Amino acid sequence: MKLQRIIRFSISMILLCSVFTPSETQIVQADTHDEWWDADWPYRVPVTVEGSGVTSINLNFTQIFDNLGLSGALLDLRSIRVVPLQDGNPVPYEETYSTLFLDADVLNSWSVQESAELSLDTNRYTQGTASIHALTVIDDGSNPETGFSYNFAESADWSSYETLLYDVWPEINASAVDQTPDLYFFELGGIGNCTITEFNGPAVVIDKWNAVSVSFKPHGDCAAPNLSDLTSLRWFVKVNRPTDIPGYFEPGDELHLWLDNFRLMDQNGSGEIRWNAQEDIDKYYIYFDTLDHEGHPPAATIEIGDPTISATAGEVEAGGYFHNILGASTGELAIWNAPLTEKISQTQQAPTTTSPLVIHAARGEFEPIQLVVQSPTTQTLDVSATSLLHSDGTSTIPENNIRLFRVDYVPIAKISGYFGRLGLWPDPLYPVSLGETIEFPANINQPLWFRVEIPNSAKPGIYTGTIRIGSSASVPISLQVWNFTLPAHPQLESKFGFDWDTVSEEYKATIVGEPQLCYGDFINAVNATFEDYRLTPSEANDYAPPENVKLYSLTSYESEKAHTLQTTQGTPVWWQFAHFDDLPLANPAIIDRPGIDSRIVPWLAWLDRVDGFYYPQTTDWDPNPWNSTFSNEVSNGDGYFFYPPNDKTIAFDPCKPKSNRLVPSIRLELLREGMEDYAYLWLLNGGKPVIGEENQGDLLLQEMISSRTAFNRIPTAWDPIRIEIANLIEAHQTYLFLPLLIH
Repeated sequence: MKLQRIIRFSISMILLCSVFTPSETQIVQADTHDEWWDADWPYRVPVTVEGSGVTSINLNFTQIFDNLGLSGALLDLRSIRVVPLQDGNPVPYEETYSTLFLDADVLNSWSVQESAELSLDTNRYTQGTASIHALTVIDDGSNPETGFSYNFAESADWSSYETLLYDVWPEINASAVDQTPDLYFFELGGIGNCTITEFNGPAVVIDKWNAVSVSFKPHGDCAAPNLSDLTSLRWFVKVNRPTDIPGYFEPGDELHLWLDNFRLMDQNGSGEIRWNAQEDIDKYYIYFDTLDHEGHPPAATIEIGDPTISATAGEVEAGGYFHNILGASTGELAIWNAPLTEKISQTQQAPTTTSPLVIHAARGEFEPIQLVVQSPTTQTLDVSATSLLHSDGTSTIPENNIRLFRVDYVPIAKISGYFGRLGLWPDPLYPVSLGETIEFPANINQPLWFRVEIPNSAKPGIYTGTIRIGSSASVPISLQVWNFTLPAHPQLESKFGFDWDTVSEEYKATIVGEPQLCYGDFINAVNATFEDYRLTPSEANDYAPPENVKLYSLTSYESEKAHTLQTTQGTPVWWQFAHFDDLPLANPAIIDRPGIDSRIVPWLAWLDRVDGFYYPQTTDWDPNPWNSTFSNEVSNGDGYFFYPPNDKTIAFDPCKPKSNRLVPSIRLELLREGMEDYAYLWLLNGGKPVIGEENQGDLLLQEMISSRTAFNRIPTAWDPIRIEIANLIEAHQTYLFLPLLIH
């Protein structure tokens, strides 16, 4: 019997390995046809070199971002790569955009508050000969705020700089585990015209060097700070005093910070990128990315001498994870694909690269597509889609399973954090029936959001279809349906407030509180919408937190205490998205954040073993969010995930299904994507994750998530993980079936 089990297991493993091939990110190397080097990088500038030797190029990145239609974007200095056209392998380089401004080898000009002490550490540093070591020990006498500062001998003018960079290595003692990962606060002293000058420290991981970037333009939630008269830099912790505040430091907690390599970056100054040009290579590309896409691995850098030969830059190009669609016929329109988590500005430049439009989904899943359309003239065009045909030539996914939304824009007049920018932001997804018309303004991006619902009965395999815009534009799409089905009910519990009275009046399901004909149809439509989003709406007039649940904001979450409640008392632990959950914490409720903030929260909930989500209100329409996005004077998007109707195509008659369509937001769509990702993990694990037990999903997520604040923000970085999970689920199903085959 034992031998039989060994033989069966060995055969199972052989077959399992033949079924499952691990997915890897494919690197597309540059060649003589100017192919994109790596899809994780979205922008590049071609550079022509004359001769061989040390060469350099000065690029005004502020102007480059303006040319890309990304006004106000900041450079992720660490994302720069120098890639030769001929072989496509990045070469080491030196950059002079950043300048060392603070020598961490001496303690001059540093000061400490009570409970903190400073010293030099000549054994742990990243630049020079030492680093600043700050130790903060919290005791019963510690002040509510305690820390240390660097004080300028004379006021400093940093108006010409966009970013502060430094390295930090944090360590804590055992009692301070619940104070991670948002360990400390940071403040610029002397900053002018900003109401708030202190904010959360950066995304960090314990027990390693972290490369930190601090945005100056904007700084915190101040869009245009006055940096001409700065007096100090301050790092500090907040202590549970005079009241007990979850997430703050407590007596007995210790925090060590090693700080080094303080640099200021001027992205549009006289800085250069220098490298050794080879004799047989006359063309290079400078690849780079924006600061909101941090997550690129460290570059190979070197110290290099003065340039000896000249170089000339060409026009900036977009590509990588933005691309035109292979096989598309676009006529006079520009039509391109953008990742779901990318919030596209109306002026963003179209890409130069071309790739197939391919999406992947399980049965029972919704999978969106974001197409960006730009017309040279203002015109109104009908938008439609065909049914999706399986490669077997007979099976189909009907066109009725494809929903169309027009991406609309709302004004941001006050930013919510340093990723925010003033101006129009995409957020409302206005429902449009396939075959109906959409107006495309001249020379302005109009994104379209298509959502494909995969039937539970869909045959696994490859489906193809076409999206049509007007009479001349057609875009081929390909869908791979995996051979498994997502569970119908969400695996994360939720309670999302919904103002039934207000929305019923808006949709004419009630008039002055009196139910009208087909009132029940409206109620069913709302419940079906929430079911599609894998969320549960509140009952009428019940916006209170769920009972018998320990509720944490993302800011106040304490994993050790939460896990103790869950394991010893059986108390469910939920997260609430609060307006004060500031960066670098993810917050799916805020408009002017990268889209990854919405999608990643269920992934974080998996790793932290959180049981559910609570949000008190999704339809706070006073003031009208179409005009006043900074709701309740706290943040853009607080209190609403849905928008009220603003034309007569919906909310005209509850007896007609088209009338009962709600207007969701991009934030809500991406949160649903994350809820579906959670379902993938649930299937892979065979159930919910267990506290204290690591699972296969944990190991995969940890490739992208280092802490609750430190996670990869590159839009394409998540796709290989999702595909790998799907492959594992399919392989696991095959493995479970094997004993029947070899019994």
